[in-house]
Amino acid sequence: TVAPPGVDVDLLEGVTPMPRTALGVPDEGTLVACWGARHATLDVIRALRALAPIARRHPELHVAVVGPAARDEALRLHASALGLGRAASFHADEERAPRIMRAADLGWVAASGDDAAFATLQCMALGVPLVTPDAPWMRRLVDHDAAVVAATDDAALGAAHVAGLLGDPARRDAMAAAARERVAARFPASVMIDGFEAALRAAGDRAAWATQ
Repeated sequence: TVAPPGVDVDLLEGVTPMPRTALGVPDEGTLVACWGARHATLDVIRALRALAPIARRHPELHVAVVGPAARDEALRLHASALGLGRAASFHADEERAPRIMRAADLGWVAASGDDAAFATLQCMALGVPLVTPDAPWMRRLVDHDAAVVAATDDAALGAAHVAGLLGDPARRDAMAAAARERVAARFPASVMIDGFEAALRAAGDRAAWATQ
C-alpha cells in the first residue's frame, strides 16, 4: 500500500506573500526563491551557480534561499564567491519561507527524495512556477504545464531554463495556475491521509501478512 504525498491546499492558498521590499528586491526587480532541504547544500550550490551569471547581467535580480539549508554558512561564502553578494539572502525561518516562496517570480527546488516531493507540492499550491529536479518520480507530480523538470546539476542548462522563464511572464502565470489546479485535484492532504489509513488497515489484517 502506497500513501501518495499531499499538502493542505487551502492553508497554503491563504499564505500572504512577503513584501518584496523587505527582502531588498527593487520595485521593478525579480525574485527567484530557492527552497533548500536539510543536507542539500550541494543542491543549493548548483542553483546558485546557475543563477549567478543571470544576476550579473540583470542587477534587478534577487535570489532568496529559504528552508533548512539556509542555515548553512557555507552557502553564504559560496554566494559571495560567485559574485552574488547583496543579490542573495538566506531565510531559514519556517514561518517566513512560504511567504517568500509565494512572493517569488520563480522557484527552484534544491532537494531530493521526499523533501523534493513535498517542497514541490507546497510551491505548486502557493502558485510558484518551478524548476524542479529531474527524477522519474518527480514527473508523477508535475507536468510540463506546471513546472520545468530539468537536470539541475547542469548549471548551464539550469541558467537557460531560468532565463527563458524570467523573460516570459505569461508562461510563468500559466504555469502557476496549472500548478495550483494540479495539486488541488490530485495531491490534497486528504489523499495522503487516506493512503496512511489504507496502509494501517492492511498492516492490521493478519490474514494478509506474508508467512515464511
